[in-house]
Amino acid sequence: MQEVIMKKTVISIFIIMFTICVNAQVIQIKKNIVAKILDKIITKQDVVKRSIKYSISFDVALEEIVEFELLYLAAKIELQEPDMKAIDEHIQNDKKYYAAQFIKDESAITNLEFLNAAGIGNGTMSEYVEYTKKQIMVSEYLNKLYEEVVNNSSYISSNEIAEYVKSHPERFIKNEKYEIMMIYFSYFDKQGNLLSDDKIKQKVKKAAECLDELKKGANFSGVAMKYSDDSLSLRTNPPGLIGSIEKNDEYMFKRFSTDIMDAFATEKIGVLHKIFGTDNGLYIFKIVNREPEKVIEGSEAASIAQNILISDTIEKKRKEVRIQKIAEFKKLFDVKLY
Repeated sequence: MQEVIMKKTVISIFIIMFTICVNAQVIQIKKNIVAKILDKIITKQDVVKRSIKYSISFDVALEEIVEFELLYLAAKIELQEPDMKAIDEHIQNDKKYYAAQFIKDESAITNLEFLNAAGIGNGTMSEYVEYTKKQIMVSEYLNKLYEEVVNNSSYISSNEIAEYVKSHPERFIKNEKYEIMMIYFSYFDKQGNLLSDDKIKQKVKKAAECLDELKKGANFSGVAMKYSDDSLSLRTNPPGLIGSIEKNDEYMFKRFSTDIMDAFATEKIGVLHKIFGTDNGLYIFKIVNREPEKVIEGSEAASIAQNILISDTIEKKRKEVRIQKIAEFKKLFDVKLY
């Protein structure tokens, strides 16, 4: 009898402990949930990840995720899902953009590196495929939603144009531009791995040899073909040309450095007799041409002002339509915030 009571006691204790553990896990899961849209759960980690990636507040990141999921639900009702060909093309374009940003050979970018850059660290390509599918559908849905807005926003009066030109003189200045050629010595191999110290020293030595050849009058494109690790600029005509760069271009400051951008603005046209070092590698440049700053006037200024005003009008109306639709969708799809 006593043995039976003991067994029942042990079983009861086990059931109580199990229930406590399960309840604790449920509480922890609930604590991690910040929003729910139908059966779609948005976690705290989802929001924090977006907040860090785009340097925005937690609340803004949460609102953006909720809006995106609502637009996707609306898109699913009205549109067909894109096929894998369209999704693959979109992903390849994303990779090309990433490669261009960081001056890397697209074929050398690993899935892990790409996913980290896309903010899907510890994720998989199948997750990125799903995310890309949503992006395509949301974009197509918004284009359809905005179609009427765009068609009804093309008229701007001549008085509005003249007033805009007068009150926004800073918008009608063409910044100084530099046409640049480049030779790049990467600190990374084709798989995106950092080179050893010895191999980096070899790159430094090659860069010095390269600059010496250029100082002696060697053809820049020919030397670029011989030394450069930048596959994109090697495919241009002539090889090594990276195109025009505007003074104070924020993207180029991030891509290169203040030291490099200052050199474009101050050095004479021709090969720059200096090797520029960055975290990614070494650069040698040639300034092919320099266009001075220019004030835009007359019909050209009027055309620019008209385009800006049309664009601003469209953007304002798009925002109004989007806010209205999101408010409707929040009621329709039963959004819960925790």
